[in-house]
Amino acid sequence: MVFRPTSFEQDGNVGHPTDDRLLEIPVTATLLSEAPSTPLAMLKELLSEDRLRIKLFDYMVQETKLVLAATAEDYFPVQGTVDKESFLKRLTAYEDAVKLMLPQQLLLGRWSTPEQSEVVSLPVRRLSERLTAAGGSTWLVESRWYPLLLLLYAAGIGASAGNNYAAFLKTLHSPTPREHSNKPAVLGISVIDSTGEFYEAFKWIPGRERHYVARSEHIFSVLQPFADDNLFVGSQYEFIFDRVELLISLEYGKFGIHSTRPLLESSRPFWLAWATLRHFTLNSTQGRG
Repeated sequence: MVFRPTSFEQDGNVGHPTDDRLLEIPVTATLLSEAPSTPLAMLKELLSEDRLRIKLFDYMVQETKLVLAATAEDYFPVQGTVDKESFLKRLTAYEDAVKLMLPQQLLLGRWSTPEQSEVVSLPVRRLSERLTAAGGSTWLVESRWYPLLLLLYAAGIGASAGNNYAAFLKTLHSPTPREHSNKPAVLGISVIDSTGEFYEAFKWIPGRERHYVARSEHIFSVLQPFADDNLFVGSQYEFIFDRVELLISLEYGKFGIHSTRPLLESSRPFWLAWATLRHFTLNSTQGRG
């Protein structure tokens, strides 16, 4: 840069300024990055440094509040009859309500550090706390847990893609209130338990009528574009997804004794593990339908 001195020097021409000089001034400060232009860019910025973990927490609190508002019972009543058309609309509405948080959960699962891992489970924990026992149609009551199931899978897919399993396991093991008990339940168990009754409803989805694991296939399809856009997993997505399901099944089997339902009522922990392994085996040879 050009530097022009403001003083005069005694160089034989008293009273005349010296010639312009070219000086190099070292840069000692780090330039600030531009303000993030999108919510996901903001999240990536906050995840990039552990020193921003308080701002990261505050950011996810606000995002969770938006999802809480979008999934309120005012929009999803649990009273009334259930039919195919209305129930499929309900599933789509729930997917729309969390579509902005799904990529956030993918990124949190993929990139969060141990110091940031609590934030991964925050949305699912806060959503679960609101879902107390309610009268109404069983399928409508249990469908309230569907957004949590999507968010749980999204966090797992991100963690699996980045081999960041500690963050996902912390989410699965997070305590959540349990009905009629002072002891908390395990979050992963509660989500799976609370969506067991309307499992068959996913066979109402066109093209899923004869699928043995219709719910898994549907969640697979819902989350795939988000995973492609945000994690760039490509053809690895199927393997990553199956690995998440296997991990959930094994964790369910491990903690099944703490389930809110009797373990021997349906042997669900063992059935889940068997179904997932069967699903993985079939898809490895036949591909997904």
